[in-house]
Amino acid sequence: MHGSVLGFFAYGALQTGEVAGRQVLEVGALDVNGSVRFLVESRQPAGYLGVDIVAGGGVDVLASADQLVHEFGRNAFDVVISTEMLEHADDWQAAILGMVDVVRPGGVLVITTRSPGFAYHHPPDRWRYTQATFAEIAARLGLDLVVLMDDPEYPGVFVKMRKPAGWVRRRTDLAGVPGVTPMRAPRRLLGLPMQPDGTGYYRFWQPWTQLARAGEDLAIVPPVTDYQWRPSEDDAAEFDLISAQRVGGRLGLRDWHRWAALSGPRLVYETDDDVLHPDPTLPHLLDEDRQASIRECLQVADAVTCSTEPLAESLREHNPSVYVVPNYVHEDLLAITRPRRERPTLVWAGGITHLPDMVLIQDVMGDLASEAATLGRGGFDLHLIGVDYSPLFECPTRFTPWQVDVWDYYRAIDGDVGIIPLAGTRFNASRSSVKALEYAALGIPVVASDVPAYRGFVVDGVTGFLARTPEDWTRHLRDLLADEAMRAEMGAKARELAESWTIQRNWRRWADVFERIIGGDHG
Repeated sequence: MHGSVLGFFAYGALQTGEVAGRQVLEVGALDVNGSVRFLVESRQPAGYLGVDIVAGGGVDVLASADQLVHEFGRNAFDVVISTEMLEHADDWQAAILGMVDVVRPGGVLVITTRSPGFAYHHPPDRWRYTQATFAEIAARLGLDLVVLMDDPEYPGVFVKMRKPAGWVRRRTDLAGVPGVTPMRAPRRLLGLPMQPDGTGYYRFWQPWTQLARAGEDLAIVPPVTDYQWRPSEDDAAEFDLISAQRVGGRLGLRDWHRWAALSGPRLVYETDDDVLHPDPTLPHLLDEDRQASIRECLQVADAVTCSTEPLAESLREHNPSVYVVPNYVHEDLLAITRPRRERPTLVWAGGITHLPDMVLIQDVMGDLASEAATLGRGGFDLHLIGVDYSPLFECPTRFTPWQVDVWDYYRAIDGDVGIIPLAGTRFNASRSSVKALEYAALGIPVVASDVPAYRGFVVDGVTGFLARTPEDWTRHLRDLLADEAMRAEMGAKARELAESWTIQRNWRRWADVFERIIGGDHG
């Protein structure tokens, strides 16, 4: 029982004069996790009767809502109460008509129930309602609306309707009443990320947390090495969907075929990297046997999810059912106040695949270091996070190792300007804009290579700059390092842009994609 429901009955659902010396019926009275009975009985009714279809605490008579007239006769009660029952009713229209029929003219019917947005609970959980639902019900049945309001704490609606004296039923048809949404049982989803940070965080831990809050039944297995643990056929068959990250290799392919032979789960191949055209710094992906297994896993999958359209085009060579869901950041990242240093700081973060990218700006950093005295506050620092490429650069550098906890990583980002060089390789062409998004959420303008990943996110000259040549890199970085006001203005606009790229605003894209895949939509 929600505290808001108890509060409604304590302070406004019923007046003492409506209850004292009167006959009260509670429909759906089983005490599952609390009851309003003690609040109503404190107003001294002549009688209080609780009915439900299941015996237990608070239940005096076994009866269903649609059989109330048969059980008690018409106009038998002065007050009829139904708290948190109507969303579970098999036939909600018959339940409402039954409750209305047993209320005497002049009596009241008080209902609390759930609205769209409230998670699936206590099955069978069948319906969601809005204020419009009960406004229409009152109009059709000729009842007076006394209270109609949203639950102030959770998605739900509270309604109190009075049956007027001399009441005559206007109609019995409640078909087509607006605002009634059917519910379904939560989908059972199994996620198998490859790693707890980086793409594992953005593609599993973060969106799946939001899906769980929306009512999906999820299991995310901690990353394991070489598929040392995977569900058996019996375990896998219990799920509606299994999403695994970058599946490949002999053992991965074996498991993929085992699960594909089951009638239950849909298989989703998830990748944030172009595993078909790997960077030379990823030798484990270059092996031809490994590549053959990846291609076969893609072909076996019911669908593929990835983060960018260029990556999707590459993957469609082996599976036509590819869905693009971009990477998003958590809204709390927008509230972090990043550390500030004495001198302006350029910040870069990344992994082992970025050596060719860092070589792109090697001379640029040298040129800027030679002009350090003209860049304000005695020059600048370069902060490298993840992989230490400092031997490439003749400028002051600091290094922070990769942080497994993504929030420790976020808090380590102390840059005034983010730098994101990307060489023009096919592997890089499929990357997402997540680094620019992270910096934007922290209020950091960026200078990024003018490639598809950043061309679609960075607003050139507004939230940062896109660089095509070494001269562009030098000019843009020089301008930002020398102009604190420019950095502040661009950083503010970048953060404003990032507000629309949070997982809290966009998680439903994941839900919609999984719903389509489970439903058999392959296009």
